[in-house]
Amino acid sequence: MLFLKAGILLLSFIVADSDTYTIPLNQIWALNMPGTKDMYDLESVPNGLPEQEFLRRSAILRMVRNLQGTGNKGSDKYPVGFVVRGTDKVALELASNILTGKSKRQEIFPTGEELTLVFYTHSSGRYVRLDEVQRRGNDITIRYHFETASAIGGAVYVALIPLGKLGPSGYPVWIKRSPPVYGRGAEYGPVSARLVKEIISDSFEFAVTKKK
Repeated sequence: MLFLKAGILLLSFIVADSDTYTIPLNQIWALNMPGTKDMYDLESVPNGLPEQEFLRRSAILRMVRNLQGTGNKGSDKYPVGFVVRGTDKVALELASNILTGKSKRQEIFPTGEELTLVFYTHSSGRYVRLDEVQRRGNDITIRYHFETASAIGGAVYVALIPLGKLGPSGYPVWIKRSPPVYGRGAEYGPVSARLVKEIISDSFEFAVTKKK
């Protein structure tokens, strides 16, 4: 896990209230995840732009190529989740830049800005489904499951989860696997811990500080 050094930064912040609430799936932009908003709706071909040029520029396709391992950089061997500034198309572009190695991840953000949490996978031949995203106090938990039917070859999964504007504090993000769901088609055996580590973005932590 990628946690802030020794927890020093986390301990220096004010702890938020303990209310629990769920971020509905239909508020999440995602790639290949039922119940969410289709991420492809964030991109459209500008008038007059050749199709090949759009395919080259597309933030989604750049992300997909790297997560499939067909890009040339930016795809972590052991993926870890992260947060970006902004929402919707802005968040998509920033997430794509990080996942393709054009930008570095950010761990500390100023107050007053909309933030988006990025959950993603590498390709594995497995269906990955979001179950729910909850926040309880400062803790944010993403729950997902595998479907045991074979997926489309090379499929990857990305979710842009809106967090809104957060108060100054440290925020652990926990990514937890639910039991598998048995789908139709060719079935696989149990998912190993090693495979999970290689394809599913891991838990991490970020912080929000007051603007000076």
